[in-house]
Amino acid sequence: MSVSLEPEQSCLFNHFGAGTFLATNGKYNHPEEISIGSSVFIDHKYWINIIAKGIGHTPKIIIGELCRCEEGLIISVINRIELERNVRIGKYVCISDTDHAYKDIGKPIQTQGLTGVEGQVWIGEGAVIEQGVVIAGNIRIGRGSIIRANSLVEHDIPAHCIAEGVPARIVSS
Repeated sequence: MSVSLEPEQSCLFNHFGAGTFLATNGKYNHPEEISIGSSVFIDHKYWINIIAKGIGHTPKIIIGELCRCEEGLIISVINRIELERNVRIGKYVCISDTDHAYKDIGKPIQTQGLTGVEGQVWIGEGAVIEQGVVIAGNIRIGRGSIIRANSLVEHDIPAHCIAEGVPARIVSS
């Protein structure tokens, strides 16, 4: 069973709400740019990555109260990612406000730089992101929407919709 952070570690965050559980067997960097609301649960094996400290908005990552994130969550941000309150994130979900460039097949991807550094990801209140979903780029997912398992979200999804597929398309509204 996972153990939550000690108060000495949680006080390093921009905000760390009461009753929040952040498993100790995950990784994060630059906690001063991460705000986590009250009664949040983030299970083990997560990676919360601030790509460029001190550039742009602070905090760069905002996780609203009552959010629940299952194991294997990856959040990688250069600008800003916000989960409003009561968002549910399934296992092994990846959320990033940017992506690697893929212009030269002769170079390793990690040396090719990033696409759009102006993007932001916003996931509205009560949204559900099921297992294995990838969200990359400048994306808004509306309140109460559901993104079905193993989907790739490349475009905005309006409120109260169900989207699925690669790339994700609205299947019900």
